[in-house]
Amino acid sequence: MDGKQMTKDQEQSEVIHRLVQAIESDADNWSAYVDLVSALTAAHSLPQAEELGLKALARFSDLPVARDELQYALGNVYYQAGDFDRANHFFSTIEAKRLKHDATLMQAQSWYGQRQYKRALAFALTAVQQDPNDVMAQDLLGDLWLSQNDLKRAKQAFEMALLQQVDDFRGNFGRGLIALIEQGLDDNPWLKRAQLRNPERFVQEQEKVDDLLTVLKGGQHGQGS
Repeated sequence: MDGKQMTKDQEQSEVIHRLVQAIESDADNWSAYVDLVSALTAAHSLPQAEELGLKALARFSDLPVARDELQYALGNVYYQAGDFDRANHFFSTIEAKRLKHDATLMQAQSWYGQRQYKRALAFALTAVQQDPNDVMAQDLLGDLWLSQNDLKRAKQAFEMALLQQVDDFRGNFGRGLIALIEQGLDDNPWLKRAQLRNPERFVQEQEKVDDLLTVLKGGQHGQGS
């Protein structure tokens, strides 16, 4: 384990310890429960995060503000665990306006994780309508339009993301991929920018490019025949 990872682990442990102390000092401090569930999730202690979140949800079920925050936190636990059905259940029950956009986006991500692209698209479109400046929402929408072989709309979504954040990896990678498909650009500024932004992720994503290119080019040929 390198020094950076050790420091990160130590920081997470300290945060968790402080939150445990806060709950021990005040068992009715619902926000500390929410923060602790989130901290445990970030530390990949998912069983503990789930157990705490469910217990806290039962404890604060009559307090709407706490209930919504805990449902969102639990949705994230299940999303990180890859249990997208449960994640969607918790995200769909949230009523607070301040969490609606994030919950809608996470529902889109959850359906995307299950390769239910048309369902994911419906939620992603809603998320973008709620906040057109959300880079993550526009990126997801771009990926989903790609899954439907709609390069025009995918391009629009990625370009909207890049208007907000010019060095956004996902937006640059997606936009560069479309340029590669449409124009066969060898000198591709978007892919270059994505590689500079995150070289490791670029290598991981590059492994998917050949398969995606085959699918998309096949779809284009089919539409033209």
